[in-house]
Amino acid sequence: MSNKITKGLMIFGGIIASIGLIPMAIGFGTVGITAGSIAAGIQSSIGAVTAGSTFATMTSFGMTGVFSSLATIGSSIFAVGGIANFYNYFKRKK
Repeated sequence: MSNKITKGLMIFGGIIASIGLIPMAIGFGTVGITAGSIAAGIQSSIGAVTAGSTFATMTSFGMTGVFSSLATIGSSIFAVGGIANFYNYFKRKK
C-alpha cells in the first residue's frame, strides 16, 4: 500500500471515530443521557424533548449503538492504516 493510501485510511478512520466519540463524550450514551454531562444540561434547558427533534435523534443514535459502532469502525480503519504505514516504513528500511 502506498503512503498516500495508508495516511488516507488513518485520516478517514480518525474522522469516522470522532463522529462517534464526540457525541458519546458529550453524554449521548447507550443507556440514555449520562447524568451530569453536557447533554444532560442541554436536556434540562430544553425541558420536554419533542419526538423527531435533533436532541431526540441524537439520544436515539446513542441508545441504539450508532455512535459506539462508528467509533469502533473508525478506530479499526485507523488501525489498519497505521499498521500498513508501519509495515511500509520497515519495508523501505531494508
